Amino acid sequence: MPTIYEYFGLIFLILTRGEHTPIHVHVKNGNKMSVVEIIMDKEEKTILMVRRRRIGNSASAAKELSEKDLSVAVKFVNVKAEEIVRIWREINANKYKGRPLHITRKIV
Repeated sequence: MPTIYEYFGLIFLILTRGEHTPIHVHVKNGNKMSVVEIIMDKEEKTILMVRRRRIGNSASAAKELSEKDLSVAVKFVNVKAEEIVRIWREINANKYKGRPLHITRKIV
């Protein structure tokens, strides 16, 4: 699961090849993790929205990011959505050669 960004304690990861759609990133902080999805049109050319995906049951929901961290994660993915889509496609085509980008200035 390559890390693509590190942003003020949040780590953004994409699972390796074979991942299902919609395009999404796993966002981790410590032992908590949530998923942020990028919803695209049917042709997968236009980004329609970015949203959080709720984890199914109450036991796993306790392991989700805090509301504050999740809000930052969704805003961050909104800013980086086009780049995340490109990276997702590179990973699934086995062409991703990038390293995690450590972002140290606030962008959201």
